[in-house]
Amino acid sequence: MFQTYRLSCRTLTPVHIGTGEVLEPFNYHMQNNTLFVFNLSQFISSAEPKLRGEFLKIIDGNDIVGLRQFIRKHIDLEKYSLFRIKVTPEIAREYEVKKDDIRNQLLINPFIRNETTGICYIPGSSIKGAIRTGVLNYVLRQKDREKIKREIKKEKPKWAAQKAEKLILNYKNPTDDPFRAVKISDAILSENATFVGEVFNYNPSRKRFNSIDMRVEMTEGEICNKSIDFNTEISILRESKISIEMMKNACNQFYKDIAQYEHRKFYKHHPDLQEVSIRLLNIIETLPENSFIIRIGRFSHAESMTIEGLRRISVMGKGRRFYRQEEGTTRNLALQKYPMGWCLVEW
Repeated sequence: MFQTYRLSCRTLTPVHIGTGEVLEPFNYHMQNNTLFVFNLSQFISSAEPKLRGEFLKIIDGNDIVGLRQFIRKHIDLEKYSLFRIKVTPEIAREYEVKKDDIRNQLLINPFIRNETTGICYIPGSSIKGAIRTGVLNYVLRQKDREKIKREIKKEKPKWAAQKAEKLILNYKNPTDDPFRAVKISDAILSENATFVGEVFNYNPSRKRFNSIDMRVEMTEGEICNKSIDFNTEISILRESKISIEMMKNACNQFYKDIAQYEHRKFYKHHPDLQEVSIRLLNIIETLPENSFIIRIGRFSHAESMTIEGLRRISVMGKGRRFYRQEEGTTRNLALQKYPMGWCLVEW
């Protein structure tokens, strides 16, 4: 039998969970600070023969700019739009300037959506994965870390993480993994819960932001003055050694340490970033009784998704050569300001 809890969640900072796919200008158009995503195949298949012939001529000529102009001129957005998303004024201006520049792909990373309804959602697996990371780090603090290090060194690198998890959670076969006793449903987001903004890379040693050419569909967050609420359910097998209280203690300990670490290493010496980081820390310090924090999605950074003391984070060094170490050296921030992925969970 399972014990089921209803979880009320809210975003503290922007969250992005993608699909691995990107939107190109052939699949969208922007106007009035809104991005319209449409079905190009449906538009062309229903077009008049003359218009379809014009389209095929552009394709045969490999005229990318001409194709972008053709789509903007002829497509009926109200008829063929699959969904629409608000964009920041900066993204809208960039689109107007670069929409006919062949050198600019203007790629956009969309949020994961239900293929039938087109509504964004947060997969239960993302929430479960974040909780699992917290529990792994929590349990490891009660074990012989050095012994586990010695054991995983015997494994090939691609199997090391899996071996570490088995040693920490004390199981041998995947069927005995204690998290098989935990089920979390997907969480549907409300309409207009997301917008498209740019993600920048911040290097604290140089005190400089760098564009990484990433336009991302993300949620709002409480620290951005508009949190997004979402609900889900977690079911835990009654005989499981993992309880909701253990999850709470594990996640609050691990993710609080991560937030404090990032504040010290990346944000405390930059006035704007320091202010945002302090606001996040204040929320974490005053959590309600039955609540915990997690970090989900892309741009959460490797430290939030791996096991402390067993990390091998890939970092670019001199000569653009990569090497492995315990900590990263930069952070990716939404709108040059907000760390990503932080959420509050209550039950």
